[in-house]
Amino acid sequence: MNDLLNDIKTLKAVEENLASVNRMDYTKKLIRNMIEEKQKIVSDFEKENMSYDQYADHMKNVGLNDVA
Repeated sequence: MNDLLNDIKTLKAVEENLASVNRMDYTKKLIRNMIEEKQKIVSDFEKENMSYDQYADHMKNVGLNDVA
């Protein structure tokens, strides 16, 4: 729910900033941040729903397999 509220807030800011050409850089930054947040949510979801084998393969690159 917080994600949706944050999205609404961000989209309102984008809408307001689109009225001013001088604020275009800030508007682009808001959009990029929103995209990054959504990508993180998707990545986290994919990690949580990996099979054990997929997760083990994913963790090989992290370096935690050498511990133990």
